[in-house]
Amino acid sequence: MSEPELPPLYYASVANDLAEVKRLLDGGADPNDGESVFHAAEKNHRAVIDLLMQYGCDISSAHAVYGNTPVFFLCGFGNDEEGRAAWHHGIAYLLERGADPNVTSTTSRETPLHRIATSPAGLATARLLLDHGADPLIRNAEGDVAYQIAFRSGNDALAQALAGRGGAVPLTPADEFVAACRRGDEPRASALLEQDPSVTAVLPKEVGFAGTLLHWAAWTGNVAAVRTLIAVGADVNQRDREFGASPLGWTAHGSCECRQADDDYCAVVDLLHAAGATREASINRLDEKPEGMATERVAERLRRSLS
Repeated sequence: MSEPELPPLYYASVANDLAEVKRLLDGGADPNDGESVFHAAEKNHRAVIDLLMQYGCDISSAHAVYGNTPVFFLCGFGNDEEGRAAWHHGIAYLLERGADPNVTSTTSRETPLHRIATSPAGLATARLLLDHGADPLIRNAEGDVAYQIAFRSGNDALAQALAGRGGAVPLTPADEFVAACRRGDEPRASALLEQDPSVTAVLPKEVGFAGTLLHWAAWTGNVAAVRTLIAVGADVNQRDREFGASPLGWTAHGSCECRQADDDYCAVVDLLHAAGATREASINRLDEKPEGMATERVAERLRRSLS
């Protein structure tokens, strides 16, 4: 199914315009449009949420087009500012109004707990979900619980919080391998690979909506993780399913959009280039060149490396 255009109800909901929200609903606007309640909750517009619910808005189920629930969507924002973020308060209100935190989303069959487990700044939200009945032992399509995902992501405090609520399970060799790669512990990752060569099966898998471990390490300019992933055999020219670009393309875009760290991103460019990364694979499906998405300094390093 194709995604619909943003409806007028979305704009009224985001603007917290109760009169316009009611006028549109009275005129037949769909309260389950997959946008309005999601973004009203993002802004913590509680009166709008109440009005949408009065007209039949379902705040628990996964949307037919987008495949996610409002709570799952909101957990994608990641940094809850220790519980101060507006979207965190929006989640709290949805849960208070009866939203089910155990409904799974997308083909990955992940719960909101799975999603927030990837964030190093989502501890308050994880605790909120647990306080409202989130089951930490639900497994996603890959068979993982949130505790494993938090461990793999290096979110030790969140993993401990899940363990404290009965969410701990025995860690697999793949869990240990991913965690070592993400923290840039090349000796540990290599030792795990020697013990169990099958752990390399995680390297081509995409994480979340798109991108392998190497894509995400490149996006964040994580030099140690990129070096480790290359050492254990990650494909430097694999294109992601969403944008169609290699880790080198993600490096370029990350230098502008993820964080200001030209030294790190230039080092990542050098590592990927030395490992055989090509310019062709870094050009995404919209034909956007990596140099055009990078900071000036990283773009110059790309031009020198790829010429």
